[in-house]
Amino acid sequence: MFGAQLAEQLKRIFSVSKVTYAQLRENQEQDCIFVDIESAKSFPKNGTLKSKVTGVGTIFSNYEKIPFGHLNKRIQLADAADTKDLFFFDIDVNTKTYVNLVQRTFSFVYFFSGQYDPDNGTLTSITFPEVEP
Repeated sequence: MFGAQLAEQLKRIFSVSKVTYAQLRENQEQDCIFVDIESAKSFPKNGTLKSKVTGVGTIFSNYEKIPFGHLNKRIQLADAADTKDLFFFDIDVNTKTYVNLVQRTFSFVYFFSGQYDPDNGTLTSITFPEVEP
């Protein structure tokens, strides 16, 4: 539903090659954003699906590549089309440090709107079993 579009927007905003929804573990892949969706409330209406998604993004990298302020700067430099549906907060939170590697996080709210028209199929026949009293 919203996962692919959110991943593409985060890739462009933070200039990374990979965004994943995999669970965090120690010794994670570097320069990849791990997204943890905390809640996703969806509202289908009139062929449109609107969702309010809250989550946290985590990135592991060398300290020189993402010093404090780097994530905030990437958000400011991003194309307005990529950030118009996103609200970022708690940006550049340093959660852990491993020698020269850092783990930085940011929280976000994503407002998704997309087409919602599930294929219900066609009813061609129906069979009722006979039940004896």
